[in-house]
Amino acid sequence: MKGHALLLVMLLLPVNAAAQQASPNDLRASSPVPQGGSTRGSLGVRGGVFSEEGDYYGPLAGAEGWFLSRSGRFAFNPNLELAVADNFIFTISSDFALVLTPESKAQLWVGAGVGLIHRTGFLREDQTDVAGNLLFGLGKGGDGVRPYVQVKAMLSRETHMSFVFGVRF
Repeated sequence: MKGHALLLVMLLLPVNAAAQQASPNDLRASSPVPQGGSTRGSLGVRGGVFSEEGDYYGPLAGAEGWFLSRSGRFAFNPNLELAVADNFIFTISSDFALVLTPESKAQLWVGAGVGLIHRTGFLREDQTDVAGNLLFGLGKGGDGVRPYVQVKAMLSRETHMSFVFGVRF
């Protein structure tokens, strides 16, 4: 358990360091064009389905941050998800994305990251794994409420997939 806590701290350190060192021009809202030196990233919520080893597992709900670079080409996407069925599966991830269409009203991105998958519940013993993440998404660019869809594969002892619809604001 001590090793898992250390790994969780290591995953969250980049978020804390970025927040402490960010100058007003480092982060901006996810607009394709900088909006007057905006310093905010975006927050979002998501819902969808979770699969485990190719089989439907259950519904999921999650929350995220979406922080674009000044150029709009790169994004940092810390996120967490909870899937509930026979067991609970909780994931926390630090993902990075390359926005392929930064100047467009429709953003297309691909990315990768690292995460933790924690399983607990009635039918199996508690288990925590480290995962490598691969993701692909499409969403509305610009300001305001921005819907998106995303597929994420979490590769560990077992392969997990999430198929989500989300909203950033």
